Amino acid sequence: MKDMSLSVDSISYAYPKGRQLFCDLSFSLSAGEILTVIGPNGIGKSTLLDCLAGLIEPGTGSIRLEDTDILVLSKAELARQIGYARQQFVSLPGYSVLDYVLMGRAPHISLFASPGEGDLAVARDCLDELGLSHLGKSKLSTLSGGERQQVELARVLAQQPSILILDEPTASLDFANQTKVLTQLKELAARNYIVIITTHNPNHAMEFGSKVGLLGWPKGGFSELDPTQLTSEMLSDLYGVEVSIVKAEGSERRLCVVGSC
Repeated sequence: MKDMSLSVDSISYAYPKGRQLFCDLSFSLSAGEILTVIGPNGIGKSTLLDCLAGLIEPGTGSIRLEDTDILVLSKAELARQIGYARQQFVSLPGYSVLDYVLMGRAPHISLFASPGEGDLAVARDCLDELGLSHLGKSKLSTLSGGERQQVELARVLAQQPSILILDEPTASLDFANQTKVLTQLKELAARNYIVIITTHNPNHAMEFGSKVGLLGWPKGGFSELDPTQLTSEMLSDLYGVEVSIVKAEGSERRLCVVGSC
């Protein structure tokens, strides 16, 4: 996989004749880095990811892969570089898990062609890599929430992109499955993927990523920080409730709790 860089320069987005979600937002990522974006509901996290994936165009600024603006790339070219797992999981009636993961090969298949043996091998390898081979013949409709999240990641990996973008990949998962998904993403970053996720759990941002993006701080802006730079004051201001950062008993891990300690 070719090492890739992502540069976001002063982008903004506002609803047509509506409110501004974010303005003058900038950051950059290199291969192997993880950005965890946090912020309150309605602040524009999913919209930001839609911009990064090329699904919508920001009102100002640019998003570049290496030296190329993503707006000049075709949908297929963009999908070969960026894999995007949105919040909504589409459960297609009658489709198996393997069929669904195989859909990730679409950017590599010409318009009127069918998936070949090579594409099938990639899909199977992605399931195997995530420990999901036993689900290959299962129907999508039979999967649990945790299984669906991991199958969605397998589909995105089948695109063989350089950048993985995941909107709340741990939403509605139990503690064990949250840990499993985050561990898998760390392992992918170690293989030089750029990983961008959103989460409603600031603890994930503090423990998981190499960078944290605070969308809505300061005063509706955006800040890209090292996780060790996060403070109780920042998080309290971001979420509008009192948040304390404490050390876990017997370790140096920092954890967020609501309220004072």
